[in-house]
Amino acid sequence: MTRTHPPRPHRLVLIAAAVVLVIGIVLLFTPWDGLIPVLAWVLIVASIALGAITLFFSRAPRS
Repeated sequence: MTRTHPPRPHRLVLIAAAVVLVIGIVLLFTPWDGLIPVLAWVLIVASIALGAITLFFSRAPRS
């Protein structure tokens, strides 16, 4: 049986979220001060939210 729908890009989004998470964690351990730790936390929270939303929509049934 052939596929009638194109594959969803949720794997690519999850990989991108993991990369952003790693960048955020690396920025936490840098010696820079100022807005860099804030940017790191924003990246970490955004990657977790993006991963959760992606997993939710990739597992949701299609209507």
